[in-house]
Amino acid sequence: MSATLVREKIKTLPVGTWIRSDMFGGGNATEQCLSRLARDPYSPVVRAAHGLYFLSRPGDSFFGKQYPPPLATAIEYGRGRGVGPSGTSAVSFLGLTSQVPPRWSVCLVGSTPHRLTGVDWEVRNNPLRAVLNEVEIATLEMLTLFPMGVEVEWGEVVEKIEKLISGNQIDLAKLVRVSKAEKRKPGLQINLNQLLEDLS
Repeated sequence: MSATLVREKIKTLPVGTWIRSDMFGGGNATEQCLSRLARDPYSPVVRAAHGLYFLSRPGDSFFGKQYPPPLATAIEYGRGRGVGPSGTSAVSFLGLTSQVPPRWSVCLVGSTPHRLTGVDWEVRNNPLRAVLNEVEIATLEMLTLFPMGVEVEWGEVVEKIEKLISGNQIDLAKLVRVSKAEKRKPGLQINLNQLLEDLS
């Protein structure tokens, strides 16, 4: 796709859209076009990560461009690799602590991606995690830690997960299936069994 067509297509996209070159057919010419747009201070395109762009509001001389939050960038960048907040970042993401991490810890399956500002990557080895969304990953990580880092009682944890299930953000059957392949995590199995009992 030509640079002109790329620009015209971008004009039709809503603010907040994630952009990759393969949306426009891919290739070096498309990547170079996106890179040039990201360098233009008045273009709404920003480079969020290697090969990943974000459509912000148009830049101006006072506010500049609006960059996406580091956690949102990490989740989009690792999409399809079982990406989600890890450790105490997962607890914060789920709203089970008042603490906000200065840097987000984000896990995914496979090799560590390119460095992202404000994000520390952690690698997990269970390939089944790839079927989980970021909320399910955060829940898996939190259940592995509990009670460490969690500021609320167990009953509130159960209520929170119940709401996420009702809101179709967590597929409990899928979470259970993936958890069985998590190695050397006795705390996870204990907490998950208790959760299943309390939800029933």
